[in-house]
Amino acid sequence: YALESKDPLSEFDIVGFTLQYEMSYTTVLNMLDLAGVPKRAADRKELKPLVIAGGPCANHPEPLADFVDIFSIFLLSNFWN
Repeated sequence: YALESKDPLSEFDIVGFTLQYEMSYTTVLNMLDLAGVPKRAADRKELKPLVIAGGPCANHPEPLADFVDIFSIFLLSNFWN
């Protein structure tokens, strides 16, 4: 639920996760399950909530591709060139 309004996570339009390390992948799935949000993107009707993931481990999105709708990928090597 939301910290201030106490709205359930399943009522949000967008849910975002920061993937700091690979072991957090299962935590993302557990959080969706505890919130009552279907884990697989294909099972979420009208993409609500829209699940977005980013961060250092989003550069290789394949392990979570079936569960996350949008990945925010930033390649640092492109930034410095």
